[in-house]
Amino acid sequence: MQDAFHNILRSDNLDQLENPKAYLYQTASNLALNRIRKQKYHENYLASQDFERVGEVNPEQIVISRRALADVCQSLEDFSEKYRRTFLLSRVEGKTYGKISLELNIAESTVENTLLKPLNFYVTGCRR
Repeated sequence: MQDAFHNILRSDNLDQLENPKAYLYQTASNLALNRIRKQKYHENYLASQDFERVGEVNPEQIVISRRALADVCQSLEDFSEKYRRTFLLSRVEGKTYGKISLELNIAESTVENTLLKPLNFYVTGCRR
């Protein structure tokens, strides 16, 4: 109902309405129908998805993922302990910059700057 009032208040022709009550009811009805239409669309979309296949991984994907992980682990050896430790805390252990800064006793901005080098390396795919 709030949406209906909001739409009416935004209308440019309020003073030209012959029957404001009917206009309010029609606006509320249209909004309700739109909401039902969107809900049905959403339900149909979810019903059409094959969620059972989401967890399936084929052997080729496993091999590719293991090779990529091995490459990341190997390339981490090229970085100093500071970069390696910060990267692992962030990307492997999932810690926030704030938690990393407390653990390593450094500023959050230092954590962010320290992560830039390995992240740029992986994003660009370049070796030092």
